[in-house]
Amino acid sequence: MSVREYLAVSGKANLSLARGNTSQASGRPVTTRISAFDSHFHLDRSLVKLGMPYYSDIRTILDADVGIRPQVEVDVVGGVLIYCDPETYPTSFPAQAGFGVAVGLHPRKTARFNPELYRHLKHLLRNERVVALGEVGLDRTEPSDTWGLQEEVLTRILELSSPCQPIILHIRDGEDRQSGVLYLECLELFKPNVARTQKVVLHCFTGAQEVVVSWCKAFPNCFFSYSGQARLFTEAQKQAVRRIPANRLLIETDSPYFRPAGARMCTPSFLGDVANIIASYRDSEVRDVCQLNLRNSTQLFGLEIA
Repeated sequence: MSVREYLAVSGKANLSLARGNTSQASGRPVTTRISAFDSHFHLDRSLVKLGMPYYSDIRTILDADVGIRPQVEVDVVGGVLIYCDPETYPTSFPAQAGFGVAVGLHPRKTARFNPELYRHLKHLLRNERVVALGEVGLDRTEPSDTWGLQEEVLTRILELSSPCQPIILHIRDGEDRQSGVLYLECLELFKPNVARTQKVVLHCFTGAQEVVVSWCKAFPNCFFSYSGQARLFTEAQKQAVRRIPANRLLIETDSPYFRPAGARMCTPSFLGDVANIIASYRDSEVRDVCQLNLRNSTQLFGLEIA
């Protein structure tokens, strides 16, 4: 299914959920608002899309009117703000309880890497509000002549990894490659460069069950985070969702990306819609998925909810 087809049908698939706030898995109504944690969203990029300064407050994006309301409304009580563009690296950090910051270098920005940037990343990672290194990784949708540099830069950045700060990985393969190949290639790059005890988050995960098994075997502290992209999953990908250990499951919006049909962009407020997709695959409830993610995320990133 193309992105255009997805945008055309996704708003219709769960129309009944918008009326009565129900779980797709059970059809029973959700009677109270659910506390939720967005494990991955881009505040800077989201604010720019809204035409606002990239350093604006978190509440600005949480309260943003993007044209439609979520089908499953939640209270976003925490999250991880991802800064992976050198031009918008944070100069101040959120004071709100429950929210932390991750800093990294997106693989599309690897040409910006130099010794000064390396030192700046190292400095930022020492801040107590920075809870993770990321996002970093490999992106094969970029021109092939950049792939070698991506691997070189990722290897250098991994020198900054620490057991107390999870690494958030972006792994995106080209459409003409077998699904899951790049996850396993990246795993082989990780093995000699990262401690086995390192906490790792495979952000916006799309892999099948064999990828889950391989990463968990090599890195027992590996987590798998799902976004709204999960709505397009194949049966093999859905099977992987069902088999993720409960204490290794995360959800995210990756805002401003994966916008719902009818919305100008995605925001963390749509996390309940992501939870609804994952709940349907795991034969679970939206509330259970949100609570599971909240517990896993706050423990992983060392954050406390007010």
